[in-house]
Amino acid sequence: MRKILVFCAVAALLGACGGDGGNASGANLSAVQQGPDAAQRCARDVALMTQTMDVAVLDARPGREATTVRIGVGPSRAPWTCAAYPDGRTADIHSLGG
Repeated sequence: MRKILVFCAVAALLGACGGDGGNASGANLSAVQQGPDAAQRCARDVALMTQTMDVAVLDARPGREATTVRIGVGPSRAPWTCAAYPDGRTADIHSLGG
C-alpha cells in the first residue's frame, strides 16, 4: 500500500496525473524536453526505489535504444541513473555514488 501511495505522490509531483500530459512544444528543445516521458518515468522509478519524493531530473541523453536519465536524490542530489525505453520500460536503475 505504501508503494502505491509513494507512486501516486510522485506521479502527481511530476504532473503525470493531469495537465498537458507532459507534451512540450517549440523548435529549440533540450533533451529533457524532447523526452519528458522518459525523464518522468525514470524519476518515478528512482523515487520508488529510494522511497523518497525528493528527486530531480539532472539530465537526459537520448540514445539509439534508450534515453539515459540522471536523477538527483535527496537534498545533496546524490546521482542515480536510469535507462528509459520507447516502449515504456525503465531498466538499469542504480546509484552512481561510491
